[in-house]
Amino acid sequence: MPKELVAVAPGEVAIREYEEPLLAPNQVRIKSELSAEKHGTTMSIYRGISPLSDKRYDSELGLFLPKSHAGGWTASFPMKLGNITVGTVTEFTVICRLERPIRLTRKPLILRRKH
Repeated sequence: MPKELVAVAPGEVAIREYEEPLLAPNQVRIKSELSAEKHGTTMSIYRGISPLSDKRYDSELGLFLPKSHAGGWTASFPMKLGNITVGTVTEFTVICRLERPIRLTRKPLILRRKH
């Protein structure tokens, strides 16, 4: 069973197992080889010092609104950590036209085949 790193409360992390969902059309499953977390916003949320903890982000308006507004994203726990990854595609849907296995990296977004 796969595992994930999760911030469960300010200053507290846990490694927990999770069930992988079935793939939808045009999705791939990547086995992570190396992952990292961006340090800015995520670290302030993890530390419990984020000015965003009482706000909700509205992507249509591009604004942070009071948390009482419906919809949008808000800083809350538990929060999955690790939004940058390098890994190998292990599974993909029929619609995707990839040969397996293929190794991916990001920044710049380039598909690279491991020879």
